[in-house]
Amino acid sequence: MAYYYTLVEDYEEALRYYKMVIEDPDFNSVNLLLSLHRVGMAYWNSGSRDEGKKYFEQQIKALNEINALGRGSSDSVRTSYDLAAIYAFQGEKEKAYYLLENYVESSFYGLYGLNLIKRDPMFKSVRNEPRAHYLMI
Repeated sequence: MAYYYTLVEDYEEALRYYKMVIEDPDFNSVNLLLSLHRVGMAYWNSGSRDEGKKYFEQQIKALNEINALGRGSSDSVRTSYDLAAIYAFQGEKEKAYYLLENYVESSFYGLYGLNLIKRDPMFKSVRNEPRAHYLMI
């Protein structure tokens, strides 16, 4: 639920669900590992930028560790998307474009991915720029 609330930009509601997950001692944290940037975005857009930045940093570290394992192209496609989202959100556009180009060129790229980039609020800072538009055609 939290993920979908971030997509419709209801960050207070997203944060409510993310906090339930984070604070649950029985929850397996591995399930949250690939959503830390979404938690960060929810905190950031709810006014807790320092807390949001902490989650962005944790996500970047985790994604780079996944890439270092070199387990296959499906991991690198997912990590390219998520890292690009973080960098676009933080205004680091060149890093975001580089990773989006890798994502688009992958054999796993499909209509779902294209539509997600067009609607994902993490890409707002680049969505209307010519370079991003070219990638999303």
